[in-house]
Amino acid sequence: MVERGLIRLLGRERYIRFYAWLHDLNPMLGLAAMLIPAAVIWAFVFSPDDHEHDGYLLGDVLFTNTTSSEQSSFIFTAVVKLPNGQTATVRTRLMAVASQTVDTACLERRKEVDGDVFYRLVGQIKCNASSGQ
Repeated sequence: MVERGLIRLLGRERYIRFYAWLHDLNPMLGLAAMLIPAAVIWAFVFSPDDHEHDGYLLGDVLFTNTTSSEQSSFIFTAVVKLPNGQTATVRTRLMAVASQTVDTACLERRKEVDGDVFYRLVGQIKCNASSGQ
């Protein structure tokens, strides 16, 4: 019934083109209908908690490693001994920061709302500026 009305309205040739276009578009609309809600849920469930800057500190570098491949870019990993005696593993993709990390590493201490603390590897100039040198 609807098909006959569309054929009369559009004409047989245009109706066939429209039907083919709709048939090709349908899987994309279905995929979009699944991906958009999944992205929204992902954003709400896995959104990072608020955190704030809690200072800079220097730590002794115990171990470093670099990895890269055709599928992923450069990743520099360092295991650092913190001034309180604990160790922290920090990573960066910035070559400028990695090249400054030899014996000591400058770490930014970040504190989350719930009190958890984590560290970011930053450039040495941040520690030099915070100590007044």
